[in-house]
Amino acid sequence: PRYSFDVSITVPDTLAAVSSGALVENTDAAGKKTFRWKSDTPVFALSVSAAKYDIKEHQRENVRVVTYLYPEHAVRADSLVAFVGDALQFYEKEFGSYPFTEFKIVETERTGGYGPPGMILLSSSHVKGASNETEKRLNDFVLVHETAHQWWGGKVSHTFSGEGTGILTEGLADYSAFRFFESTTDMNERLSFPLSLAFFSAEAKG
Repeated sequence: PRYSFDVSITVPDTLAAVSSGALVENTDAAGKKTFRWKSDTPVFALSVSAAKYDIKEHQRENVRVVTYLYPEHAVRADSLVAFVGDALQFYEKEFGSYPFTEFKIVETERTGGYGPPGMILLSSSHVKGASNETEKRLNDFVLVHETAHQWWGGKVSHTFSGEGTGILTEGLADYSAFRFFESTTDMNERLSFPLSLAFFSAEAKG
């Protein structure tokens, strides 16, 4: 089922709270901040994260991208936006217009990534950068896989439930990610992908 929502999240004033939807109100009183997030468009999921964030707004083609990163990783904002922006542009060309008003990249303590409507949640290990080429390819794959969920899950989703239903959205997100890499890498690099992704476990994506 899909639903619209209007939710207010109150946190200590040293933190910021981010959710799916659009930020329509931000108030500050008595040492606390309240963030009101709203979506008139029915969505399949609602996700909330709160932390001490360095927040930056970027304009990538026709999509506003907002990064919510820990201060120690704020320097990574521009490179993440550039890479994810390329994926957004490719998916719009292949699958139609981006379905939400903005796109958020949010750093969290979760394992791997998750792509709820209008945002992706990434573990700190994915945000801070890779230490070797295999890890870099894994991180890149998680980024574009989760971005693809804005279409497969966000824009289009199955109407039935039960065991195995996730294979549709997950399979299409994987397909889309490989299509993206097919458009940006040469044949030799693509041939090495299966070896690099052998370490790609269920914990690394969502």
